[in-house]
Amino acid sequence: MYQLYQRVAPHPEDFPRLLDKMGEAMSKDFDFTEDVRSLQVPTLIVAADADMAPPSHYAGVFNLLDGGLRDGGWMGEARPKGGHALAILPGLTHYNIFSSPLFAAATLAFLDKQTS
Repeated sequence: MYQLYQRVAPHPEDFPRLLDKMGEAMSKDFDFTEDVRSLQVPTLIVAADADMAPPSHYAGVFNLLDGGLRDGGWMGEARPKGGHALAILPGLTHYNIFSSPLFAAATLAFLDKQTS
C-alpha cells in the first residue's frame, strides 16, 4: 500500500497521516442504511469475492436498493427499481480489485447501460 501511495500521492511524506485518518474512521460505528436507501441514481455495488467484508454484506447493501429480492424476470422487468446492480468479482481481494480487468469490464458495462 505504501509503495502505491508513494507513486501517486502529491505528498508521499503524509502517508502516516493517511493511516491515522483511516484508523480513526475505522474505529467509529457507522450505519449508512438510510443513505443507501435514498440513492436516486443508478448505483453499481462492486466487491471482490475475498473482500474486506463477506459477499453477503454487499448483497445486503444491494437489498437496500431493491436488489436480489426476487427473480429479475425474463426481460429484466423485475430488476431493482432505479437501475441498481451488484457485481461480486471472482478471484480478487480488497487489495487487487481495482487493477483487475474484471472491475473495468463490469463498471464499463454498467455505465454503458446508463447511456443507452
